[in-house]
Amino acid sequence: VVTTPWGAAGAQPVRVALNGRAFAAASGGAAAVTFTFVGAHAPALLSAAFDAAATTLRLRFDDQPTDRGGMLGEGPCAAVLDEATLARVRGSSADAPECFWVDDSTLAAALPRFTALAPGDRVGVRGGVIGPLALAGACAAEGAFCTPASSVVIDTDDPCAGPCPEPRAQLLAPATVSLCPAEVVSLDASGSTGGGVAPLAFEWGVNTLRSDFSDDVADRLAAEAGPRVYLAGLRGTTYAVQVRVRNFLGAVSAPAEATVVRSGAAAPTILLDGPPARAVRGDEDLVLAVRARL
Repeated sequence: VVTTPWGAAGAQPVRVALNGRAFAAASGGAAAVTFTFVGAHAPALLSAAFDAAATTLRLRFDDQPTDRGGMLGEGPCAAVLDEATLARVRGSSADAPECFWVDDSTLAAALPRFTALAPGDRVGVRGGVIGPLALAGACAAEGAFCTPASSVVIDTDDPCAGPCPEPRAQLLAPATVSLCPAEVVSLDASGSTGGGVAPLAFEWGVNTLRSDFSDDVADRLAAEAGPRVYLAGLRGTTYAVQVRVRNFLGAVSAPAEATVVRSGAAAPTILLDGPPARAVRGDEDLVLAVRARL
């Protein structure tokens, strides 16, 4: 067993001797032996990824327990994260982000609802803050044992520690509406899921093969970006509307589709019982009898 200072593992040429007799390597040269380096060292930042619910950012250090940067419980991320990372985590949110340690080697930043962080972003920690647990307070005494200012990139293909949230679109719409020209078609995709901590983005469209005046409907829908859409004054009788949802990690759902058909039934006739004209005082109540007939 050979104990060496901490560092990256690697092969080193050595010669082995037993009772004063050296053994030559089969290749004729020194044999390459891989050393495992152990001992107290400055914690190394290895990776950054979102958690499976996409509500926190997890920064993973090597297996040596850290002193957690002196943090107890939850505290401001400004104590450990660099300024660029803080700005991306915060996004357009009013409050500064909070951080906590999941364990001695995993730092978590709670993501606010309007975070700007995304896969492919570089995230980093401040230098001179996080040290090894075995040498608590080493950052103040010996800077060599503190994590230097360092950063890693969130993987674009695999940005989560485990499976990422899967966006699923859900679309509610009436099956039929009346033939009245002013009838409003209400579309509701607010029940869609898989956004993580941030709001879903909605992409509305139309099935051109199953819709009347599909270009007109598509133009109307292209201007919509929210979860609910209200369309009035549509031409035609059949509209097959689609919606996809995208989460802040870039994942896109399969389309959800709903078909709305204008009813072929005749518009109701309104019958007002009474004389064609009636005079009343301004402070007098007027009661009218009205009947509707299809």
